[in-house]
Amino acid sequence: FLRANGIINAKVFADPAFMIRGMQTLSNNSSDPVLGINLSPLSNRYLDIKLDNEKWPEYWANIIEKICIELGYKHVLLISHVCTREKRDDDYDYLNDIHKVLKSKSINSSLAPRDIGFIGIKEYICKCSLLLSARMHCCVNAITCGVPTVFLSYSPKSIGMCEFVYGSNQNVIDMNKINEEDTILKLRHINSNANTIKEYLSKRNSELRDDARKAITYLFDM
Repeated sequence: FLRANGIINAKVFADPAFMIRGMQTLSNNSSDPVLGINLSPLSNRYLDIKLDNEKWPEYWANIIEKICIELGYKHVLLISHVCTREKRDDDYDYLNDIHKVLKSKSINSSLAPRDIGFIGIKEYICKCSLLLSARMHCCVNAITCGVPTVFLSYSPKSIGMCEFVYGSNQNVIDMNKINEEDTILKLRHINSNANTIKEYLSKRNSELRDDARKAITYLFDM
């Protein structure tokens, strides 16, 4: 797009957020694996299905319950990324509503604190064995922590970032198709290969940090 509009000196580098290292020493010590979930009220506005605002928490709680059953998770950790006074964009209050529905279903779930920032939330991300996230930079944060991460996609940008990190779109789930059987099969495959993904991310994170640093050099040389 930029080149087509005459901008020929643009370069692609890794997001600077990849330079903020993870906190692998704070990994989950529990015998039970933890499924991390980030969902946003923002994403709902871009989905094919249309529901009243008060219906969304139950909708997503039912999907989370199904994923837990299919993948064998006994604990869900809800992780907010954007915290704002604008309720229509606030992850925390939205996830808290989902948390209440999960509790009513007797699903063992917990909610990470709000307003602890990009670095502070790493402590909770590192407890997860697998993270499913609708917010792209929550995905980025989890990747820097070496946590196998699935991009819940409602726009093309998550597909591009997934391909940039993993080299393919295998770790992207279309949120419009999350109830389909193929999605569960895909999640099972990702979950069963979690250790391989961790090994890959350990190497890939080093490459991403180096690539992000190159942007600084490029700017000084312009």
